[in-house]
This record gives sequence, C-alpha cells and structure tokens, in this order.
Amino acid sequence: MTKLHLFNTKTRKIEEFIPQNPENVKIYTCGPTVYNFAHIGNFASYIYWDLLVRTLKINHLTLIVLSILPMSDISRLMPTTGR
Repeated sequence: MTKLHLFNTKTRKIEEFIPQNPENVKIYTCGPTVYNFAHIGNFASYIYWDLLVRTLKINHLTLIVLSILPMSDISRLMPTTGR
C-alpha cells in the first residue's frame, strides 16, 4: 500500500492520509450549482473528487470508498432567461 499525502487546509500542512475507519472512507462533496449553460468550470470539481476516489481505491485495495454527491433542481428557484 502506497502512502497518500494530502494538503490539510486547517493546519496548512501536507499530511499523511490515515482513515478514521480502517475499513471505509466516506466523501461528501457539494453538488453542482449551474445557473446557465454548463461549462468546463462546472466539471472541474467532479474531476478532482473522482481522481481522489480512484486513488484511494487503487492505493487501499481493501478500503470501501463511499462518495456522496447531492443533486438538486434549482430551476424552480431561478427566473427564466428571456431571449
């Protein structure tokens, strides 16, 4: 198993990733906030989280990784765009 190091924004240091539970990891990410047409910026965060999940699964083969991504329909909250 390869050691994984991540930047901890709280301590502002690079630290070794050690799961709280040695059997599984839960990752909760924010859902999309798209007010208009989708663009590459909307997908960047998904790519980052997907890379983290895949890295965890490859480096910690016995670890169960649960990734949670909420989805909501904001169209009911936004006024329609006039053309």
